[in-house]
Amino acid sequence: MQEKILRILQDEEDSGEMQLNVYSGIGMIPIQNAVINITIENGSADMAPQQVTTDGNGRTEPIRLPAPPLQYSLQPESEEQPWSEFTLRIDADGYQPVRIEGSEVFADETSIQPVVMNPEVTSGDETRTILIGPNTLFGDYPPKIPEAEI
Repeated sequence: MQEKILRILQDEEDSGEMQLNVYSGIGMIPIQNAVINITIENGSADMAPQQVTTDGNGRTEPIRLPAPPLQYSLQPESEEQPWSEFTLRIDADGYQPVRIEGSEVFADETSIQPVVMNPEVTSGDETRTILIGPNTLFGDYPPKIPEAEI
């Protein structure tokens, strides 16, 4: 049985947690025994790839992951990215594999990543990739359109 909180990184000063909720695209039924592989894209620490499995409710235990120092997100003028980005690969028997790129974890916070998996139509269905775009703090977005005051 998995520990209450998986300590993937021991002695990591700055870290956050991620919990995944994995469901079927048909009926939103929780998927038990889905295997999630986690790799870090960027961040303040190196991390070996990790693997966790969902329980009977389609959830993982909270997973402790590295994150940049909390003060990065408390200083608006900071040019340092205040979150770590992870790539998740989710596999479950009878379902099309899912790959999520750009899942974010902030220090001292729990990120909840929902995953909806489609039933496998044919053997060997291609992996469905979901790209999470840049956070509005660092992305290149057009300015907000002014709204009329009420």
